[in-house]
Amino acid sequence: MFGYRRKDSSAQPPQKTVSIPALVTLCNYSYDPSRHIDTQTLRKILTTYSPKYTYLYLRIFNEASPRMIASFIHHVRLDPDNIRAIYERLRQREFALRPLDELLSYI
Repeated sequence: MFGYRRKDSSAQPPQKTVSIPALVTLCNYSYDPSRHIDTQTLRKILTTYSPKYTYLYLRIFNEASPRMIASFIHHVRLDPDNIRAIYERLRQREFALRPLDELLSYI
């Protein structure tokens, strides 16, 4: 994403773009930088189920678009079976989640 620049500015346009996956941005909703996670940390979180990350799983499965999740899976080469396993664990714990079929259509 390019920064703001005035129309009549003599400043050079920015040459660097930020390439943070949208799913990581969604998970970094806190203003506190110490609570932010990076792409590799999110990949580790989505590899195996951990109860301490339930708030992130719920945010991902209920608020992220299926296309956003599929894009992240392809970007970091994550196994879709890991996502299915985490989804099933949350269903066993009786959390209200969006249907997984919508997500699987993009993977």
